[in-house]
Amino acid sequence: MMSLVSMSFFAKAALLLLLLVIPLASHSDTGLPADSILGRWYYPARQSSIEVYRMGNHYNARITEIGPQWQKSNGNLKGQVILSDLTFKGSEWSDGELIHPETGLHFNAALTLKDAQTLMVTVYKGMRCFRKEFTLVRQTGTNAAEPALVFSAATKRQTP
Repeated sequence: MMSLVSMSFFAKAALLLLLLVIPLASHSDTGLPADSILGRWYYPARQSSIEVYRMGNHYNARITEIGPQWQKSNGNLKGQVILSDLTFKGSEWSDGELIHPETGLHFNAALTLKDAQTLMVTVYKGMRCFRKEFTLVRQTGTNAAEPALVFSAATKRQTP
């Protein structure tokens, strides 16, 4: 009778341990929640920004602000989806697609958070060894003038 009671105790302990471990296994190794890329990101090279949003289990991004030179040469691209079908896998959002706003060409895309304020975008065709990387900086406000201030702070330049 004693062994049956002790087995029951061990079975209960194993079940409890299993219930505690399963939720932890569904998170990434790095502890990054999948939604940590949501929001607006500034692209300094084009003086433009995108908004990353989630649809189901996939992450997409659309253009929200366009730099004056880029808009002059390409027209109004505001609202155009530029990244689609990214899925969170461990510490990156991958298996997505970037649609080049100027040419319409499709490329593979993957995103990683360097830190809470810096998003690295890797764009490639087929193999990652032939890639281009872009750095985006988190945009903290909705004011179009604010991204330049955020970028200046990120590059350690003083702003007026």
